[in-house]
Amino acid sequence: MPRPLPTTRSPKGHRKRASLPGSFSPGAYTSLASLHEDSASERSTTSDGEGDLLIVTADGPRLEASYTQVFAASRKLADLAAHFPCGWDPERSAVAAPEIRLYNREYECARTVRAFLELVSTGTLHLPAGGRGSGLVELVALTRFLRKHECSAALRVLLLHVRLWLADGAVSPLVAFVVSAVADDEDMCSRAMLLADHRALDPRCLPLEAWYRVPHHYLFALTRAVAPVGGAFVGPSIGDKFKSHLRAAKKYYGYPVHGDEPLETLDSMEMWG
Repeated sequence: MPRPLPTTRSPKGHRKRASLPGSFSPGAYTSLASLHEDSASERSTTSDGEGDLLIVTADGPRLEASYTQVFAASRKLADLAAHFPCGWDPERSAVAAPEIRLYNREYECARTVRAFLELVSTGTLHLPAGGRGSGLVELVALTRFLRKHECSAALRVLLLHVRLWLADGAVSPLVAFVVSAVADDEDMCSRAMLLADHRALDPRCLPLEAWYRVPHHYLFALTRAVAPVGGAFVGPSIGDKFKSHLRAAKKYYGYPVHGDEPLETLDSMEMWG
């Protein structure tokens, strides 16, 4: 029996189902890249087209958004708007909307910001097309964006999507593991390991994209949890071994050991340099 999908409320109060797998075929997923291609001079709006906030992304596009929705999702983003308050726009002969200016081209580009705006306004998250192994770069970028700007509710929704996608076979255990490691969700990482074959998460076989993005204490725990011969996983206890090594690594580095700390504490765990 298909699991029930979570519901969200649109700005007008109507209940709407989030776009999660269950009744969708793999071909029904829409690529984030195809949704988010835009020139640097174009403007994009939220679903209702009534943007009262301007977000200048790191790669150039200027996106119109709902200030109320952004404020509800992230107080840090709302505070950024205070640095560029309303003023007079001579080109439009109107009061200009407050601005948020973003600068990190890895995870504050237009593609990621559009995915964020859709997630907080409709609860929808599109899985990029291309098979179970696709979506790693896009999902990691969105996860890093949500963590940096303390979007705790949106991050929980993203992880719910990934959990259901993993259970339905829509994403690979590798994608689920990397995204969960960036989000510091050790339970999801453990679940991904249980569903992986004996080489999917072998540290010797990880793609460079994974090595670059996974925090090093997660890589340490993964390496120690895998059997020394052939990288074979050692039965259902692999998840417990992984958690044990991860918590030891966190304790050594002085990181929080539990998974329910405030995001501002977890932010110090990012190893991006």
